[in-house]
Amino acid sequence: GTISIAGKVDALFNINIGFRPEATGRRNIVLRGLISGWTATEIEEKMEEIVDFSELGDFIDLPFKAYS
Repeated sequence: GTISIAGKVDALFNINIGFRPEATGRRNIVLRGLISGWTATEIEEKMEEIVDFSELGDFIDLPFKAYS
């Protein structure tokens, strides 16, 4: 089969790019979104879907470095 993409394909959770260990998971989503070229509106629209996908629950608001 084939897949056609009309846009940019990128890994959201490439750990080596755009993540700050001292920032919360939620802030890191914002930073990574900006690096990926998303607008603030796009980040806001996608935030809860990304948080849900992460399965971190309330831990999303802890520093990234606190995750195991």
